[in-house]
Amino acid sequence: VVIGATNLPEMLDPALRRPGRFDREISLSAPSRVGRMKILRIHSRGMPLAPDVDLSRLAEITHGFVGADLEVLCKEAGMRALQELLDTSDFVAKDIAALVKDARIFMRHFLDALRHIDPTATREFFVERPNVSWAEVGGLDDVRRQLESIIDLPRRAPKLFARSGIRLPKGVMLSGPSGTGKTLVAKALAAESGLSFITADAAMIFSKWVGESEKVLRQVFRKAKEAAPCILLFDEIDAIVPTRRGGIEGGNTDRIVSQFLSELDNLTELSDVVVLGATNRLDLVDAAVLAPGRFGVVIEFRELDKNQRQRVFEVHAAKMALDEDVSLTELAVRSEGLTGAEIASVCQRAAMRRIHEFLTGRRVYDDSLAERFAVTRADFETAIEE
Repeated sequence: VVIGATNLPEMLDPALRRPGRFDREISLSAPSRVGRMKILRIHSRGMPLAPDVDLSRLAEITHGFVGADLEVLCKEAGMRALQELLDTSDFVAKDIAALVKDARIFMRHFLDALRHIDPTATREFFVERPNVSWAEVGGLDDVRRQLESIIDLPRRAPKLFARSGIRLPKGVMLSGPSGTGKTLVAKALAAESGLSFITADAAMIFSKWVGESEKVLRQVFRKAKEAAPCILLFDEIDAIVPTRRGGIEGGNTDRIVSQFLSELDNLTELSDVVVLGATNRLDLVDAAVLAPGRFGVVIEFRELDKNQRQRVFEVHAAKMALDEDVSLTELAVRSEGLTGAEIASVCQRAAMRRIHEFLTGRRVYDDSLAERFAVTRADFETAIEE
């Protein structure tokens, strides 16, 4: 029996994969949470674990880790515990054995080791764990509710949705002008749902070499499956899957759209991959991409109303020292037409203006002066008008 192993099956000569040769293929993807739990139990067996070590929690936060990564995690946690013991104890060489015998590995050692390990399944593309909460997303409560009902609730109650017979879309399109918070919302959803996050755009995918763009697209989807549960965001998706023109004019673009549709259709509920698209030109996206079952749900990011703008001001001014004459309600009225990103920029510019004014003319600065610092109404008004 001849067995072959590869992590790049698409690079193999098709003749090798035809019937009668290597005709049986077994895909070994990154382990699920349950699989990671079992692997952690194996590698931590015999380790002097402290009572606070929660292997279930470790399995939950190690998306994209394969068996070798989890083995390294356990070893690194042990090394950190030993190093901590050596740094805090007086010992001589003959006492090392007794010292090691008394060692205990705590949860903090695992968490510290985790920060220094790059999981195998997330190395080819930048997979992040966003540190963004819904509290940092101002004025988009309706968008949040829509996304949670489509993406988060089915993951929390899979049996309920299975019994309901609802066929969930494989993708959700986020449509709206630049700066309205599409990417921020996607990151907040990933963070609050405990999902990995991958961003892809046209610059990453397009190549001047024939067939290379389709290959990159396949790798992006494969990496998302390996990092699952995962949110895969295609930013400015209108540049990736524009309306097909057909014939010679379509060329490379049409092939990429076809490859994208193929990869999207091959996703199953078991893939545990949520695909999001972000665009400010929905009219340019190929109609087949927006078909029911694909990106059948479009969430509009509209112009913020006064209450929503005030909420955005509250988020970005929360940690700012404000003068008594500052009214966020009034600022919300004066900032009509501004997007969330523009309001964030207003707060930033207002603070920088006040810092500049505060330091101008002072030859010596003392930290005690900071207590007298406060951003004023005039600073905000100037920033809005700029």
